[in-house]
Amino acid sequence: MKTLVTTILLILLSTIGKAQNPKTEVIMHLSPEVTQEEQWVYATGWAVVEAEKLDYVILDSTLVAKGAKQAKLSFYVKESLTVKILFMKNGPVNLYFSSTPGTKSELTIDENTKDGWYKLPIEGNDIHNEQRLFQRKKEDIRKKIADPTVHKDSVEYYKKYLDKFCINEIYKTKYPRLAELYTVWLPEYSRENEDKEPFRTILHYLKNKFPNAYCIKRLCRTDSSSSNQHYKIGQNHYYTLLKQRLYVEPKDTTMGAKLQLAFPHISKKKINTDSIAEEYVLVDFWASWCVPCRKETPFLKMAKERYKDKLAIYAVTIDADTLKWEKAIEEDSTRYFIHVRGVSDRNVPDKQVRALKIKSIPRNFLLDKERRIIAKDLRGEELLNALEQLIK
Repeated sequence: MKTLVTTILLILLSTIGKAQNPKTEVIMHLSPEVTQEEQWVYATGWAVVEAEKLDYVILDSTLVAKGAKQAKLSFYVKESLTVKILFMKNGPVNLYFSSTPGTKSELTIDENTKDGWYKLPIEGNDIHNEQRLFQRKKEDIRKKIADPTVHKDSVEYYKKYLDKFCINEIYKTKYPRLAELYTVWLPEYSRENEDKEPFRTILHYLKNKFPNAYCIKRLCRTDSSSSNQHYKIGQNHYYTLLKQRLYVEPKDTTMGAKLQLAFPHISKKKINTDSIAEEYVLVDFWASWCVPCRKETPFLKMAKERYKDKLAIYAVTIDADTLKWEKAIEEDSTRYFIHVRGVSDRNVPDKQVRALKIKSIPRNFLLDKERRIIAKDLRGEELLNALEQLIK
């Protein structure tokens, strides 16, 4: 009898809790390209769960039928959060948007929907729309900072202006989740700098403004209730799903194997290695932050200048930051290379990069006129010598 009463009380408390925290809904309008086959779709995020603990959890999941035009996810949350959407076969791997309890968000998902923050406005989702405007303004300022034509004095001005803009938005927003995001997005923010200004004052302000917000407690490290065990379970389950989604069959990269690649060009149009006019193609994987890669650039330029119409440099960046990528191209004067991108804005490698098992850079593959691998990982003078032997 006692057990039955306890069960009834728990059900009543759960019902009351749900009534106080209305259901949050995500309606996804899907294109035929996304629903070519049946697949699971998951919503995940940091949420307050039982015993008032903040944990990373799978909020909801749904099985989307082949050819379906719409899918729905719904869940109960106690405060604003960032929702991550994961499609298990076709569609985005890591699509983010912010939401509040009881908000209904309608998203359009098609083959062009990229990972990262959802780019379009969402009717009725004020927190997402506020954050979207913040990010657009922040990106505009960052472009000024990265622009090589902007005078260095102006660059310093824009750096200070960016700090001021972010801090103003922290004080202005009514959403604790956005206050947390804007704080960690400050250019100089780090855990090590929390006791320095302006971060010390900001954190003190946020603790007073949002005393009951779990995300602020986590930011200020005043929440001792978060369950490490639940966190590990939630994260492990999510990363297991993510690993399954990202798995691709490895490409054959042995000598003589045919290698066909198609990455988006800096102009956004995809360029296939089979469509390149030059007889030989050097597929080079690099990034702006990779010092050894940048040291190889003079040799790549010499090779291109020496063999002109016979050799194409197909430069695949794994830069998550497009501004830094474009700045490196200008600094190195390599605009005449075929510059393509092998990673998303949120640093998720393209499936072709994963299929090639690219674990470190620089890496390169030299392809002949049939686009078969005839050499790999050529460096410096070795590259020039190899090309001299091959290209007559």
